[in-house]
Amino acid sequence: MDHIENVLLENINKPGSLFIFPTNVAASQWADHLLRRMGGGTVAMEQFIAWDTFKQNSVRSKVQNKQSVPSALRKMFICRLIQENAELCRQDKTPVFVSLIRREWAQQAAVFASWITELLPQLGAWFTKTTGLAAALACGNDASHLAEKFKDDELDLFTLTLRYAQFLEAHGLFEPAWETPPFEDTGKECFIFFPESLSDYSEYRELLAASGHVKTICAGDCGLENKTSELFFYTNARSEITEAALYIRALHEREHVPWDSIAVSIPAVESYEPYLLREFANRNIPFVKRSGKPLSSYPAGQFFGAVTSCVSADFAFSPLAALLLNRHLPWKDSGDIQKLIDFGIKNNCITSWVEIDKGEEKPLNVWEDAFAKPFGGIHPSARRFFDDLKRRATALRRAGSFAGIRRAYFSFRERFFDMENCLPETDLVFSRCISELMYLADIEKSYPDVQTPDPYTFFVEYLGEVNYLAQQSASGVVILPYRTAAPAPFDCHVILGSSQENLSAVFSRMGFLPRGKRENLGLVDEDASGAFINLHKLNSRLPAAFFCSEQTFSGYAIPHSSLGLALKSRQRYGGEQEYREKFSDDLYQEESGFYLSSEYMLRRQRFGTSVKRKEAECSRGSGFQTGTDAAFPLRLHAVQKEGFAAWLSRRKQNAKKDEEWRADKTLLKLVRDRFCHNAQFENKFSVSASSLAPYFQCSLKWLFERVLGLENVVVATGLMAENIAGLVYHAILNLFFSELKKNNEILCARGDSSDGEKPFPVLPASYQGLLARSVESVFAAFPCLPPGDRPVMSSLTARLLLAEKKLFQASLSNFLAVFLSYFEGFRVAGSETSYYAERESFFLNGTVDCILEDAREFSENRGAALIVDFKTKNMPKRDLCTGMEPGGLADFQLPMYLSLAEEKEKKTVHTALFFSIVDAEPQVLFGVIQNILNKSVVPKKEEDRIMRDSDLFGRILNEFTKKAEQFASEIGSGRFTVFPSESEKCLDCAYNRVCRTVYKIDRKQLPCDKPFS
Repeated sequence: MDHIENVLLENINKPGSLFIFPTNVAASQWADHLLRRMGGGTVAMEQFIAWDTFKQNSVRSKVQNKQSVPSALRKMFICRLIQENAELCRQDKTPVFVSLIRREWAQQAAVFASWITELLPQLGAWFTKTTGLAAALACGNDASHLAEKFKDDELDLFTLTLRYAQFLEAHGLFEPAWETPPFEDTGKECFIFFPESLSDYSEYRELLAASGHVKTICAGDCGLENKTSELFFYTNARSEITEAALYIRALHEREHVPWDSIAVSIPAVESYEPYLLREFANRNIPFVKRSGKPLSSYPAGQFFGAVTSCVSADFAFSPLAALLLNRHLPWKDSGDIQKLIDFGIKNNCITSWVEIDKGEEKPLNVWEDAFAKPFGGIHPSARRFFDDLKRRATALRRAGSFAGIRRAYFSFRERFFDMENCLPETDLVFSRCISELMYLADIEKSYPDVQTPDPYTFFVEYLGEVNYLAQQSASGVVILPYRTAAPAPFDCHVILGSSQENLSAVFSRMGFLPRGKRENLGLVDEDASGAFINLHKLNSRLPAAFFCSEQTFSGYAIPHSSLGLALKSRQRYGGEQEYREKFSDDLYQEESGFYLSSEYMLRRQRFGTSVKRKEAECSRGSGFQTGTDAAFPLRLHAVQKEGFAAWLSRRKQNAKKDEEWRADKTLLKLVRDRFCHNAQFENKFSVSASSLAPYFQCSLKWLFERVLGLENVVVATGLMAENIAGLVYHAILNLFFSELKKNNEILCARGDSSDGEKPFPVLPASYQGLLARSVESVFAAFPCLPPGDRPVMSSLTARLLLAEKKLFQASLSNFLAVFLSYFEGFRVAGSETSYYAERESFFLNGTVDCILEDAREFSENRGAALIVDFKTKNMPKRDLCTGMEPGGLADFQLPMYLSLAEEKEKKTVHTALFFSIVDAEPQVLFGVIQNILNKSVVPKKEEDRIMRDSDLFGRILNEFTKKAEQFASEIGSGRFTVFPSESEKCLDCAYNRVCRTVYKIDRKQLPCDKPFS
């Protein structure tokens, strides 16, 4: 750095001196650095310029009476050329391109526009090296004979060069990359710093060397051999980022380096930046980002692309929800938006479709189809909102010009956006997007013959190419993409992700050509990887720090070979004596260590010394001292302090409360309103299997689900609700069995076998007819299900189910054939029968799918009842039904139904089971059944059979009775005692985001090399 400072100091007061740096960041930073070195004063900023600015000024001085071609106009030209090529292919004429765009892909070639546009600046050098002529001459009258010089695979490049040159000439434009800057004697002494980092410097090397007023200063001339650096190699990227933050804090706290004198370079921005920013925020490290990102990547900038997706998909649910639920957009009608989204979820407005009507295609919009027969109704204002949105968004997307897009946008904004309540960032991004749109409109007006085929798509793609960074008033650690900060002076350069792949920088001229052709033209790749690494070292006052990890976010890596790795990867460096002074104290880790030590002592008291070995294994190499008397950290970051203060305040408020969670009067009234609703049992609580199951998983879950009615809404929809197929199956079976009950028929089965094997079940013809009538009745009632008259499904769901009517009938035919093979000789005693049974302070209630009476003449259980609960496919785990799981009985259906049926039907129930409709197989809980065709018995194993006179049968019924009493007592008093003891159950709960229970992480389940959080 001393050599560079000397050059600047010796020449800064000479008005004719010009200092040229690789980037604007480097130019600005060196100007600031020089002012600090001078101890104050002023410098002329026009003396510090970037390389690209220097080239543009030189070109402008040579080309007279012509304007530089705007970058957007290049792409407009290519888009029009691609459209022309597609039209020629459509007409089966000779196309513009043969190999660059093959004929079979001509109609979809718009996606190649950006790539082909990038070729245009490089074609000048290619044309000159190939023909020996300047590319600007390609538009001359004698250019046609040059085509003979090119083979088929290069003929397209010549055609593209020729057409572009003609376009430039016709519009009075020039391509800067096709011109050779004169570098004439203008009286200025030019100092070009770090030319080895310029990708196109080799094109100007000879010209610059011939000038007597141009001097170059390379990193190798600046005492690079005296510069040192540090390398830290970690086992994983999380540790790398965490310790990089601690290293930066140590620079500030111990070396007294100002925050804004530290530069952090990130090669893999997408994967590293979010985690780095989080670490900086958690550890109170101020930072400022000095690199922009595409306008389309900002939430507000995504609006224009979202409109494209909506209109292209005919307002399918996913793109519409993405547009309307973008909280960064200042929507006026948030209430109507929520109503519309809720309607779309409920009515399965997943996507629009095309139907064939009388041989013609008829497009159907899913929303308009649902509006015709709304499930659950639609609010008029929400319907108007959708109609306006569809009309205005379509007008915006299909605008025929950039000026038309601008008019349509302001019309859309006036109707839907409240710009008075717009977020500052959103306002800035919108303003920049519209500025870019006006820029395109000006180009369109200036060159009316260059009409873009699809202006809106062009605009959306253009926003993805324009980088934007709002002006920032804050200061702090400077975060930049790798290579940008390399030529700029900082007190310390910190580089993350310093792997072989990330730090590789290869300059490849005319990379669109195959390697062999580039070599024939005398072009070779230039490896600048070492140059950039050296620049980071050179421009860092303190030793530059390179951080790398073996396991990154995308795979495994090794440090760049130029860094001279001689270390094995480590979990952390800060805990080792050799490196302790280089890293700040990790207060978060100290806090975690304190809690880990406390938990260790508790576990050891409970489980013995075996825990000590396990903890020692987990802590080895991690820096945590388990099993010691760790003290609570004496210092805290501000974030930790604020969190602890909030927790302490809440703790004091709750200090006097009972250990049991108790409901207040308002909640008790709500519970009573929900569960004391039956006039027949006044002031008594309803107890059902559907309430007992969630309550004995967790009383808070029952509260959220059954009392407060909270829904864990996922903003997505499907073709149909998850339970709708089960409702249809149950409705058909109810009609089928109700008809058999009405006729008091004895069930019969039929088997069939044509190969001498055991017969397989077949549904008798009379039952087939009854099933067909039942299926027809249920499907004819859509979107309702008998016996009700209220819609239970959306219009789209009804359409889909109607298309599957034959599948439903076939599935039920197979199911009933198997079902009857187990229960021939039985009589249907009830179908979908609701029962109530009064107790002292509550009443049981439940609806039994099917009750059969044993009417077999020689059966020892003749006259007894049998209970069947139908399941669409999956059946409960047996251990949940028998109480063998931790926590005891968890599925209460069959004990509930058995108790109700015995009490109300006055019949003994020997057998109770589940029966899967789709799988056509039973799961017997109580008793045993036998298939009359193949003589198989279920349950097969004798130890799985729970007979009525067994101890297990009595225990299950007793536990059911006790839990029903406990449930009624606790919801009546508001003292809820049932909470899960395992954190995994809380993490899997749908309500864990709204629940205020404190969770304790089981560190035994965490990988040893992962930080606790």
